[in-house]
Amino acid sequence: AATMKGSLKLTWVPRSHPFAQLPSDSRMARFFTQRRGPDSPVAVSGPVGCRLVGDALLADCLSLARRFGAQKVVLNPGGTDEKKKRLLHMRRAQSSQRITEFGES
Repeated sequence: AATMKGSLKLTWVPRSHPFAQLPSDSRMARFFTQRRGPDSPVAVSGPVGCRLVGDALLADCLSLARRFGAQKVVLNPGGTDEKKKRLLHMRRAQSSQRITEFGES
């Protein structure tokens, strides 16, 4: 069985970081892969829609992982129990969301 590992977290970045250079109405996600290495992440950015960009990207990544053979995907968010419940609820609500739907009202 294939083993895949991923993480999603909020973190502080310096003003020189690409995330800090984004306009206030945009969001960005970066993906680090073995194929591209630690110095060449894949970056996806765009305007904020009415839905959560990060959850939609994560849902698509998990879908791809399952399609390519991952047998089990475990999401283990940090934080308080209340934050975990809220995050799990958001992920369930967004699980069928696709990136192409962003920007629609």
